[in-house]
Amino acid sequence: MMLNPSFSFYSQSKELMYIPFILGGNLKHYIKKYIPLGKQDLIFYLSQIINLLGKMHSANKIYCNIVLENIFVKENGYLILNGLKRSIINDTK
Repeated sequence: MMLNPSFSFYSQSKELMYIPFILGGNLKHYIKKYIPLGKQDLIFYLSQIINLLGKMHSANKIYCNIVLENIFVKENGYLILNGLKRSIINDTK
């Protein structure tokens, strides 16, 4: 799932965005909290990341900000991708 801001606005020096609260936190925090992750957990999270990036690529979008801080873990363990403002559209077809 990709996380889109509900709304955003600009001040004189910043762009401010409202995004929903994700109870699980980001993946970097989650990994630090639950080290060591088991093999099944790693496969589960990596497959979700590959699936999310694959969906974006099939829509001709390239995600340019893949860092652990932009991947959020929901309460049920599924991932949400944030930071979509740095995505670019691949129109080289």
